[in-house]
Amino acid sequence: MPKVSIIMPSLNVVDYIELAVCSVIKQTIKEIEIICVDAGSDDGTWEKLEEMSNCDNRITIVRTNIRSYGYQVNLGIRNASGKYIAIVETDDYVQPEMYETLYNIAERNSCDYVKADYKAFWTQKNKQKIFLERKNIDDKMLYSRVLCPKDYPSIGSTDWYIWTGIYSKEFLLKNNITFSESKGASFQDIGFLIKTTQSANRVMYIDSALYNYCIDREGASSNQNKSLMYSYVEFCKNYNALIERREDNVLFYARMARSFLLCTKEINEIDNSNVNYINWFIDKLLTAIDKGYINESILKNNIWKQLLLIINNKDLYFEEKNRKKQIFLEKASRNNSKGIIIFGCGNYGYDAYKWIKKNGLRVIGFMDNNSDLWNSKIDDLPVYSPQNVMELFSHSLFVIANEKYADDIKEQLLKTGISKKAIFEYL
Repeated sequence: MPKVSIIMPSLNVVDYIELAVCSVIKQTIKEIEIICVDAGSDDGTWEKLEEMSNCDNRITIVRTNIRSYGYQVNLGIRNASGKYIAIVETDDYVQPEMYETLYNIAERNSCDYVKADYKAFWTQKNKQKIFLERKNIDDKMLYSRVLCPKDYPSIGSTDWYIWTGIYSKEFLLKNNITFSESKGASFQDIGFLIKTTQSANRVMYIDSALYNYCIDREGASSNQNKSLMYSYVEFCKNYNALIERREDNVLFYARMARSFLLCTKEINEIDNSNVNYINWFIDKLLTAIDKGYINESILKNNIWKQLLLIINNKDLYFEEKNRKKQIFLEKASRNNSKGIIIFGCGNYGYDAYKWIKKNGLRVIGFMDNNSDLWNSKIDDLPVYSPQNVMELFSHSLFVIANEKYADDIKEQLLKTGISKKAIFEYL
């Protein structure tokens, strides 16, 4: 019997599929099976899968005409014979030691699931990749310990991805944990995340980045500007199931709060296309706050403050958001010769960079507290240490692009003598 069954759902990812599958083939643990479930690709992805399956008998390829990410993964789980289940998205890839590391930990500790950290990456114009390490949990003391997620509700707002781990197949079957089978690739993993954290009694997180997550593929669901709708559909389904079971799960609401804030970042105004979704989230989250299910101790300070702002007055929240953007654009246009420094090299930093460039403004570099990034480049722009930036560009404008630590970064800039008027947050 395979130790790990690795499910790889695909649809038109011909430019990525070979790297993804090869990274699984090269795992140091050899007792694996690789189940590739393709949803009718017509760009050459299927032909690549056939080619690779002919070279490795551990690969099984399955084709379905049902274009649903959730259906594909569920189909893979039904066909899996391994003791543990893993999922690799086919525009990503994994480190060679990933599944041997997770399998050994799961076996030693009888875990329902084990998760590693990951690196988000995007590919620059020169084809070089930029990698940024991301943590599944904020509290370093929780790593490498057997935990029950229900005892640590903050996990609901930080552990955000399914593919960084392996899951006991027995645990999944016993708790009837499956994916939503809605159409397309549209956040069907939300339900899986909710159910695994609600049902698990023994889990472990390890402080090693073993999964590489692509954040710049244009066809990805997270890049389609429909996140709020996708999130609403999945949370609504799971909320109704929660009510039917008469459960009030703190992990559930922590996850809902974080998802809502992430999704509203791409919205600039309330209109007929999103008002119902926004009102639904606000209603449910307000109730959760009133009942004490979520609070400042569960959500990071900056996230908690944003949540209160939008819940207390959603119209004012979006008005203020747009006002700040307009002030920034006007000031940056008047001072374009001084250039803009973006503080933060993560997802938000790259989003801020694209947005600023789209508005015809000049970014002269990035800065970050992570010393591993200093002297590297993002799209040919240097990444500076805070000290170097203060010495070279103290009269520039500064854009904070960091969700969790925006307040800390602002305080850091103010202490170095940067004027409050020269500091903006990317919202």
